[in-house]
Amino acid sequence: MYCDESNKKTYTDVAYSELYNSSIILVQNACKIFEQYITFEASASVKSIADEILLNIVPFLINTGVDSIPLTAQASGLIGNAATEAWKRIQTTQVKLPNDEQWNLFVQRGDAVLSAFKASVSLCPNDAQNNIVRYTNMITIQKEILYSVSWKVLPNKNYQKSLFFPDDIKKIKIDQIMEWHRKIKELDPNYNIPPRPPMNKGCYVATCVYGSYDCPEVWTLRRYRDEYLSESFWGRCFIKLYYLISPRVVKMFGKATWFHRICRRRLDKFVASLRSKGYESTPYKD
Repeated sequence: MYCDESNKKTYTDVAYSELYNSSIILVQNACKIFEQYITFEASASVKSIADEILLNIVPFLINTGVDSIPLTAQASGLIGNAATEAWKRIQTTQVKLPNDEQWNLFVQRGDAVLSAFKASVSLCPNDAQNNIVRYTNMITIQKEILYSVSWKVLPNKNYQKSLFFPDDIKKIKIDQIMEWHRKIKELDPNYNIPPRPPMNKGCYVATCVYGSYDCPEVWTLRRYRDEYLSESFWGRCFIKLYYLISPRVVKMFGKATWFHRICRRRLDKFVASLRSKGYESTPYKD
C-alpha cells in the first residue's frame, strides 16, 4: 500500500493523539487514587507512569518528530496538583499531639507526597516557574517531617516524646533540603540559598538550660514568643536579636555549670510568671 507524506503525517497525528490521550488518562486515574488514599503504593504508581512517559513515550515521540513537551507539561501539572491537594488533606487531618501510630502514618504520607512532587519535577525539569513552587513545597514538607515527633501520655498526665528521627536520618533529610535549595538556585540565579536548617529546632539558651526543645518550660516560652512577642514590632525585634545572639552565647558558655545555674534560676521564675498569666506548659508545635 502506497503511503505518501500527507497520509504519513495523518497517521502520525492520529497515533500521537491516541498516545497522548491514553497517557493523560493513566496519569489522571493514578492521581485520583493517590489523592484519595495518599499511600506509598499510590505514589509509586504515579512515579511508574511518569517513568514510562519519560523512558518510552518521550523517545518515541522525538523519533517521530513530534513535540513531547505538551504531554510532559500536562502530566507534570496533574501530578504536581495532586501532590499539593494531598498535602492539604494531610494538614487538615493532622493530629496536634500524635501517638506512635498517627506519627508513622503522617511520615509515610508525607514521604508519599514528596515522591509525587519528585515525579512531577522529573517530567519537566526546565519548567522554572512551576518547579520553583514544587521545590519550595518539598522543602516545607520535608521540614514538617524532619521536626515531627510522637507523644505518649504519662500516668501523671504529662507528655513525653516517643518517636522521632535520629540524627543520622535528620542529616539525610537536611541534605535533601539543601539540594532542593540548590535546584531552585539553578532555576533562579537571583535566589539566595538560606543557611542549613539545624538538626533540632531550638530556643537556644532555654533549650540549652532545660536540655530539650520539647519540655514543659520551653513549651511555655515558645507560646509566649508566638502569642505575645511576635504580635508587636518591638517583640519581633527582640526575637530577631535573641536568635542572633543566643547561639553565640550558648557556644561560648553552654557547657559551664555556672551558666546553667544562673540562667535556670532566672528562667524558672519567668516561666512561673508566664504560667500564672495563663501560658500553658502542654506540648506545643510551632
